[in-house]
Parts: sequence; C-alpha cells; structure tokens
Amino acid sequence: MDLMLIIVGMAFMLNPMIAILDIFPDFIGCILILIGLNRISSISPELDDARPYFRYMMYASLARTLIFFASGTFDDVMRLSVTLIFGVIEFGLAVMAIPALYDGLAYLNIRHGGKPKEIPEFKTVGIIFFAARGIFAIIPQLGSVMNSGDDELITPGSGDQLLNDWTEYSDILTLVGIILTLIFAAFWYTAVISYIGRLSRDEQFIASLKDAYKYKRETEPGYFIRKRLLTSFVIMSVASFFLIDLIGDGVNCIPDFPFGIFMIVALWVISPYTDKTKIKKAMIFGSIYTFLSLINFIYFNIFMKNRFFASFDYLITHYIFEYIAAVVTALAEAVALILFAYHLFYPLLPIVEKQITADVPEEFVRTAKRNEKFVLGTIKILKAYCISLSVTGVSTLLFSALLHPFPIYWMIHLAVNIVFFCITMALTTRLSIGVRKRYERPEDI
Repeated sequence: MDLMLIIVGMAFMLNPMIAILDIFPDFIGCILILIGLNRISSISPELDDARPYFRYMMYASLARTLIFFASGTFDDVMRLSVTLIFGVIEFGLAVMAIPALYDGLAYLNIRHGGKPKEIPEFKTVGIIFFAARGIFAIIPQLGSVMNSGDDELITPGSGDQLLNDWTEYSDILTLVGIILTLIFAAFWYTAVISYIGRLSRDEQFIASLKDAYKYKRETEPGYFIRKRLLTSFVIMSVASFFLIDLIGDGVNCIPDFPFGIFMIVALWVISPYTDKTKIKKAMIFGSIYTFLSLINFIYFNIFMKNRFFASFDYLITHYIFEYIAAVVTALAEAVALILFAYHLFYPLLPIVEKQITADVPEEFVRTAKRNEKFVLGTIKILKAYCISLSVTGVSTLLFSALLHPFPIYWMIHLAVNIVFFCITMALTTRLSIGVRKRYERPEDI
C-alpha cells in the first residue's frame, strides 16, 4: 500500500507545465508520497532523507497553485518571471528529492532481500524530466514576451526576423513542449513502475517489510502513534491557511474548499486514536462543507468578478437575484462550517486528554498537576479554535452580504481569518509539544 501511494503520487508530477498552470497539482502527489514514506521510513531511516525535499516540493507546488488563481492580472513579463522562478525552484528540489528517494528504496531493497535489480535511470531520467518540464514551460513564455509589442525587448539587427518568427510560433512551441515533456514523462514513469512496482509485487520482500513493521510496533509502540499525530497536526496547520480570503478584482485568490479537504485527511490520520463514531460525523460534515464551499467559490468568483465594482444600489436594482443567490450559497457554506466546527471538537478532545502528556506514578504529584494544567490549557485553546472556526463561518456569510454596502468589512473579515490562523498555530504547536513529550525519542534530546 505504501509503495503504491508513492507510484500514484509520482503520477501527479507527469503532466507538462503550461506557464503557471499545473493541471494535476504536484502538491497532491507530494502528499501521497509523504504518506507512503511516513510508515516505510520507520523501518528504513535512509528514506527520511527524501521526506524534507518532497515536503518542500509540496510547498512550492502549493504556492504555484495559489499564484495561478491570482495570475489573471499578470502581464507577459510577470508571467514569465513567475514561471522561471518556479521552474528553477522545482528543478532544484527534484535534483535532491529523486536521488534521495531512489537511494532510500535501494537500501530498503537490499536490507529486506528484494529481487528487483537496480534501475539507475530512475534518477537520471527523473532529473532530465523535471529539467525538460521547466524549460518547455518557459520557452513559449519567452515568445509571448517578444510578441508583447514592447519594441525595447527586440533590439535592431540581423536577429530581428528570427525573433519575430519565433514569436509567431508560440502556440506551436507550447504544443511541441507538451509532447516532448510527455515523452520524457513516459520514459521516467516506466522506470518508476519497473522498480517500485516490482518491489510492491515481490511477496518475499513485502513479507519482510510486514515483519519489520510488526517488530517495530512491539518494541516501540509509541513510534507510529507519534508520527501519525504529528502528521495530522501539520495538515491542520496547512488547512487553516486556506481560510484566509484575499480578494483581487473580485476574485478570491485563496479558495476555501481545500481547508475541508485537508481537515478530512487530518481526521482520517488520527482516526485510530479517537472515538470512531464521532470522527465519522465530523468527516461527514467536513465533506458537506467542502462541497458547498466549492460551489460557493465558483459562484462567488463569477458573481464578484462581474459585479465587484458595482454600487450596492445598482446591484440590488439590476442584479437582485444574483445577489440573493450569492448570499444563499454563502449561508449554506457558513452553516456547514459551523456544524463542522461543533462536531470537530469531540474527536479532538480525546487526543488532548490522552495523547499530550506522559503517564506518571501517583507519587509524582507536582508533575501530575503540571500535566493536568497543560491539558486544561490545551482544552481551552481547542474550544477557542472551534469557536473561532464558527465565527469564521459567520464572517464568510457577512462578507458576501455586506461587501457591497460596507466595503470596509473586508478588513474585518481578513482580521477574523488571521485570528483563526493564529489560534490554529497555537493549538497545533501545543499539541505537537505534548505528543513529543509523551512519546519522547533520542533525536529530541
């Protein structure tokens, strides 16, 4: 299962880049790879070297995706600059991530008696693919800049005709870049499937991994609990960022619905350590919120983009039904978020009560009191987190309803979003500290 997650995660990286557009976002693939590495690295420390690089690739891809939503106002030069920056960053990270992953898997293969032979092109072709993807994303943008009408970008001389011919074939360059990128992707993914796929089908190898997992659980039972909980807290932290609404020319640059997706994943990660019934309810309401938030995001952007600069009087006299529809969709999203916040408290409460302080003998009265104080303080922050999430839901409704009659409300709404983000950071940081204390490891010292 873990190896298959890595294979699926790699598939999200195969698509060509068209300027800033990443059709199948790499960050989804990086998340799947990190989940796959999470358990395997527990029995093969060498794979720990790959995890930070894929985490950074996830952040870079996430930033690219967010910037894409705001790129409608970019000119050709700005789009080229952003494409170049991300191309260099992603290639640099790939140069470190792909070899680290391959070397870790090679060590794992040798240690557990795997039969598949090494495939060095896994590394070399992978690096070439990321280089090609970045270059082929940049070349058409250079043509667009040359064709932007800025005479200063084209200097007089014998090369003028060549540059003009180049700009005329910008669309062809884009198509050729896509085709060549897909060819490199096919070669690389063939190597990925050949190596990792064979490992996942090697029964003796998989049996050895299972025995290693079993032994790890028996000798270090808290190791996997610690990893899952800390992973969940990181996902919760990332999720809170998506509730920060930044509006530019009527478009919400940061969509809200990824918050629901990340929170559902976070709840799934901690599900073995809390009440199953309560966490199912929270995940159901989280799914409802995600769906409604997606609908609201689509309609809000269409509605606000077209009516953003209209006065409120003009809006209610000419587009009253569109305004009502915007308020209704915002109301549905707000109610779903409030219900999600309410049901989120109960599956998180057992984590706070049982997983963030170490068990101590009764005679250690002072330590027990300090632990109790820490738990009670964390419960207060958890309550503040759920209340703040509910307030964010109400503010989302008010934002849609009051933005035109009271434009200044966007500042209040942004402040509410930032307060929730800060409370989330305080909660997840405190939870992480508590889990590390309970399941302390030598590397923490």
